[in-house]
Amino acid sequence: MAAEGGSPSESSPYWRRPAYAWYVTAILLVAFALSIVDRISIGLLVDDVRTDLQLSDTQMGPLQGFAFADLYTLAAIPVGYAVDRYRRTLLLGADISVWSLITVVSGCSRSLISLFLARVGVGLGESTMTPAASSLISDYFPPAARPRAFGMFRVGDAIASGLAYLLASFAIQVSDRMRGAFPLLFGGFHNWQMTLIILGRPGLLLAPLLLLTVREPVRDERASTTGKPFSFAPALRQFSRQRLAYLGLMVGGVVNVAVIYAQYGWLPTAFNRSYGWSPRRSARRFHSLPCPAQS
Repeated sequence: MAAEGGSPSESSPYWRRPAYAWYVTAILLVAFALSIVDRISIGLLVDDVRTDLQLSDTQMGPLQGFAFADLYTLAAIPVGYAVDRYRRTLLLGADISVWSLITVVSGCSRSLISLFLARVGVGLGESTMTPAASSLISDYFPPAARPRAFGMFRVGDAIASGLAYLLASFAIQVSDRMRGAFPLLFGGFHNWQMTLIILGRPGLLLAPLLLLTVREPVRDERASTTGKPFSFAPALRQFSRQRLAYLGLMVGGVVNVAVIYAQYGWLPTAFNRSYGWSPRRSARRFHSLPCPAQS
C-alpha cells in the first residue's frame, strides 16, 4: 500500500497504470450502483410491508424518506472530514459492509421501529460512498483524465436505475422459491423480508474484494487537508458572496430529488393498487426510471 501524504506527479505509479485505475473506478461504480439498489428497492415492497406490519401509508412515507435521509445528510460533514484524513479504502470497505449488512438485517424487522432504525443505518452507511469514491478517483487519475473517470463513476446512476427494480424482481422470485423449497428455514419470513435479505448480500461480497484489491493511493498534497485546522469560515464566506446562486442550486436540487424519490416510492404502489400489478411486474415495467443526480 502506498503511503499517505506527498504530492503525486505525472510519474505517479498509479497514473502510469491506467488499466488498474480504471479497475478501481469499475469497483467504485458497482458499489455505487448497489448502494442505490439497497436504497430504493423498498419502493416495490410498500404494500407487502404495510400489510405485514399493519402500517398506514403515512407511516410508510418516513420509512422511504426521512429514515434514510436524516443521517445520510447529517453525516456528510463528519464523513467528509474522515475521508480527508484517514485511509479511504478502509472507510469505504467498512461503509459497504455496514449498509449491506443492515439491509440484510432489515429483512428481519418485525415492527415499524426496527425497520425505521434499519433504514437509518442504511443511510448512515451509504453516506461515505460518494465522498470517498470521489477522493480516490482524484488521486488515481491525472487532472486531464479525471472528468472522464468521474463521468464513468456517475454511470452508476444509470446502471442502478436500470437494474435496481430488475434485481428486486429477481430477488422476489428467488424468495418465493426459497420459501417453498426450505419451509422450515425460511417459511417464517415474508417475501419482502426475503427480498431485502437477498439484495443486501452482493455488497457483503464486494466489500472484501475492494479491501483486498484496491490500494490506497498517494494523496495529492494540493488537495489534502491532513493536519490542517477544520473551519466552516471559507465555505460560509463563499456562500455569503454567492448566496442567491447557491440558494437556487439548493432549492432546485431539493425539488429534483423530491420528485424522483416520490416516483421510486409510490409509482409502483399506485399501479399495484390501480391495476392489480404484482411487485415483480412493476419491477419489470419501472426499471428505466431516472436516478437522482445527487446520490
